[in-house]
Amino acid sequence: MHALSDCHAMGADAQTALALAVVPYSAEEAITESTLLSMLAGASDALGQDDCELVGGHTCEGAEQALGFSVTGIVQESSTLLRKQGGRVGSDIILTKPIGTGALFAAHMRVESDGEHVWEALQGMMQSNRKASQVARKYGSAVSACTDVTGFGLVGHLLEMLLANDKDPKLDRICAQLDLENIPFLQGALAASRKRIYSSLHVENSRSRRAISNHVQVALDEPVRYPLLFDPQTAGGLLLFVSPDLSQAILGDLHKSGYEAAAIIGEVMDYDGADDDLNTGVCVVGDSKTTSGTRVTIQYKVQ
Repeated sequence: MHALSDCHAMGADAQTALALAVVPYSAEEAITESTLLSMLAGASDALGQDDCELVGGHTCEGAEQALGFSVTGIVQESSTLLRKQGGRVGSDIILTKPIGTGALFAAHMRVESDGEHVWEALQGMMQSNRKASQVARKYGSAVSACTDVTGFGLVGHLLEMLLANDKDPKLDRICAQLDLENIPFLQGALAASRKRIYSSLHVENSRSRRAISNHVQVALDEPVRYPLLFDPQTAGGLLLFVSPDLSQAILGDLHKSGYEAAAIIGEVMDYDGADDDLNTGVCVVGDSKTTSGTRVTIQYKVQ
C-alpha cells in the first residue's frame, strides 16, 4: 500500500506495478523459489485490492530480503488531479490515518512493543488510500491540496505543501497551525515515545523543528506526543487542505469509507514572511538550502 500512495495522493488510479524483489541467499534453490513465490503472491494480492496488476519486474539474491515497486497510475481528467501546491488561507487540514509507525516498529525491533499495538499498526498500513483519494476527488476544488504522509513525517510533508505555494506568486503564502489534541496517534507509538524509542530517520526529520514557531516550549510540555510529529511513516494516510465549509462533510465521508481515525488537525493561515531572512526554520525537505521561516505553530493544552 505504501508504493501505491503516491498515485492516490495525486488523484490517480494505479494501473500496473513492476517489482524489484531481493531474496536472501540460500543453499537450497527450493527455499529461494518458495520465498520468492510467497513475496510475489502476497504483493499481487495486495495490489489487486486496488485493481493494480503486477506485470513484471526483476529478482535477485542479497543479504536481506526486500521488495519494492514502480507503480504507474492514470488520471482520467486533469481537473481531478490533486497537487501539493494550491493550499488556500482558511482551509482546514485533514489527516486520514493515525501516525507513529516508525517509532512503533523501532520498539518492535527491540522487543519493546505490545502485540496488539503492532496488529493495530499493520491493519492501518494494509488499508489503501484509494477510497480517501476518491473522497477528495468527489469534492473537486473544495480540496485545494493533497499529499501522502510517509518518510518525512507529518511536519515534513506539511512543510512541503506550505512551501509549494511560494513557487507561484499568484498563490497565497501560507503557514499552518496544528492542534495536537486532534492529531490521531497509534497507541504503540505513544508507548514507544514514552520510552524514547524512535525510528532511525527521526533525527534527520527532526531538523524540521526549526520551522516550528514554539518548538522549545512544546518540546518541554509535550515530550511524548510532539516528537511523533517528525516520525517517518510507512503506508501513512493522506494530508488534505479542504474548504472549511465542506470539511465536516468530507470528514464524514472519510469515516464512512473506513478511515475512522480521520480528523481535522489544524488550519491553513496567512504567512507574512516577516522572518524569512532570520536564518530560522530551515526546511530540509527537498532543497536543504530552502529557508522556510517559522511556518508551523503547535496548539495544545498544557497537561
